[in-house]
Amino acid sequence: MPKRLTISCPMRYRSNLEEMMRLLRQHDVAVLLVTLPTVVRPGMSGEDLQRAHVFFPYFPGAYGVSRFLSLHRAYNKQVRIHSGGDVILLRHDPPEH
Repeated sequence: MPKRLTISCPMRYRSNLEEMMRLLRQHDVAVLLVTLPTVVRPGMSGEDLQRAHVFFPYFPGAYGVSRFLSLHRAYNKQVRIHSGGDVILLRHDPPEH
């Protein structure tokens, strides 16, 4: 897993997520977090991606299956980290191995 993607990309997302949760709580709104699903799986070929209607790049840092999946896991990890307690989690991503 490329460390650069797991460490740097979701940092802004984490800050935004924390701020949104703070604002929701400030207004007595229940917090519900949802992980993002994907049809992309390790080892998918170009043909597999076309059949699944996947378009790369979403943005340059996630070009390619392994880089995209690394980034996808990193963002969903932030959602899971911030769930629990008064935060409801709806999980649509596969379990971590």
